[in-house]
Amino acid sequence: MTTDTMTKPLIEIEHIGKTYQTRNGEVPAVKDLHFNVHDGEFVSLLGPSGCGKSTLLMIISGLVKQTQGRVRVKGKEVNEPRTDVGIIFQKPLLLVWRTILDNIMLQAEIRKLPLNEYRVKAKELLRLVGLEGFENKYPKELSGGMQQRVAICRALLHDPQILLMDEPFGALDALTRERMGSDIEHLWMKHKKTCFLITHDIEEAVMLSDRVLILSNRPCEVKKEIKIDLPRPRHWSLRETQKFGEYTHQIRDVFTEMGVLARN
Repeated sequence: MTTDTMTKPLIEIEHIGKTYQTRNGEVPAVKDLHFNVHDGEFVSLLGPSGCGKSTLLMIISGLVKQTQGRVRVKGKEVNEPRTDVGIIFQKPLLLVWRTILDNIMLQAEIRKLPLNEYRVKAKELLRLVGLEGFENKYPKELSGGMQQRVAICRALLHDPQILLMDEPFGALDALTRERMGSDIEHLWMKHKKTCFLITHDIEEAVMLSDRVLILSNRPCEVKKEIKIDLPRPRHWSLRETQKFGEYTHQIRDVFTEMGVLARN
């Protein structure tokens, strides 16, 4: 997918910064970040652990307020939590006493949406991620990867235009992680969402993204932007191609220059 530079961005990050006040003084988390995300794009933020990636996602969602700069979504400044985004966290955060279907329906209940209509949507989302027939199971009866798929369904139930993902596959084994990446790409292509992925996995970022923004150590700033020109849908065999390898090498070179990765 290409970005039309003449089209107004869906998300505008304008020189934002975030500093936390602690008992030991100020702790800067984000420094002068400036970039845009266009409607329908899949953009990944790739950076070392603790660099401020999650803070940035919380700022975009309106759950955390920046200390400088501005964030606009659809042309409007973000000053409070937004109701038109879906968020997938590092852990599924399912309620153990509710069934899988009821966990997803919590989204509709909180938003006071028509329950009968959205129960049908919830079941369709479960079918799309391969969990048809698990509606009446409880979280403890599902594997970690299955629970995370439920969290994806919950985030998508109210049909948000923007999907924010904070390292959603970080706790999964390699095979489950690859399956989840395919699920996300399939849902993104089907529902035409704008996806914003926080990750520290280089191959994952290249596999899923239209663009990869590489962040520095904390306080983070954008060190480099790399556009990913690979065909979709993306099969695992792409990892064996020269072009895929070139993208991963470009990213590793940036992290090596920053001292995040050791030189051979």
